[in-house]
Amino acid sequence: DLKLRTPYQPTQLELRLRDTFRDAHTSVEEQGVNILYLALGMLEWYEADDSSDSRSAPLILIPVKLHRADIAAKYKLSLADDDFGPNLSLGAKLRDEFDILLPEFGDSDALDPERYFREVGERIERQDRWKVKSDEIQLGFFSFSKFLLYKDLYSDQWPEGKTPGDNPIIQSLFGSDQHGEPPPPMSYAENLDKVPGITELPQIMDADSSRTQAIVEAQKQKTLVIQGPPSAGKSQTIANLIGNAVSNIQTVLFMAEKIAALEVLSGG
Repeated sequence: DLKLRTPYQPTQLELRLRDTFRDAHTSVEEQGVNILYLALGMLEWYEADDSSDSRSAPLILIPVKLHRADIAAKYKLSLADDDFGPNLSLGAKLRDEFDILLPEFGDSDALDPERYFREVGERIERQDRWKVKSDEIQLGFFSFSKFLLYKDLYSDQWPEGKTPGDNPIIQSLFGSDQHGEPPPPMSYAENLDKVPGITELPQIMDADSSRTQAIVEAQKQKTLVIQGPPSAGKSQTIANLIGNAVSNIQTVLFMAEKIAALEVLSGG
């Protein structure tokens, strides 16, 4: 049987699939990652013994793609290229707050879902009202990008003296530099025409005084946080900063959460 059964009527199902297809496509286009998963098995759990509200979390996540040949065709679900795995966020939640370790997932190719569900059930036996629903399947969006950032902040993930909090750049973001003094705000009162070498600054895109000030500060090897509303010229400023670094024979690492930001600067 290659058909997935749902509780929705055809019209309602079509609308939900259309929205899911659009959102999945947008995620890939904007962030370059697929966050559409088929969730196998659910853990029904409670925040506390006296809580009356049950919560449900997936146990096995299979990355999938939703597609159709044309607008009149039916939607088809296929396996994506990524490996499937456990619910990382749920594993961290159970470990940190309930002292429960989910079973080792192992190689996805050799995974036996029913055995995995049984092992999860054995780990939660001492929790009243908790249960594993092995016959539930859901199609939805699950993103672990923020969880990976959260995991990186664990102090035990870093060598002694090398934690994120020990980094002078991180310290400066929270109000003090390596000398314990708050970093001075950038001043625009200075006449930029009097700054030595200002006319030699490489500017591959037009820049007003505030954008030029950012390049001047970068020339002084300062760490900057540049903020501004849409269309304020942040992309042009970044392009000028990159051009300035390249002209000084420096290597540039540019990262962005959305592909659109990369395309703006790459001319794509």
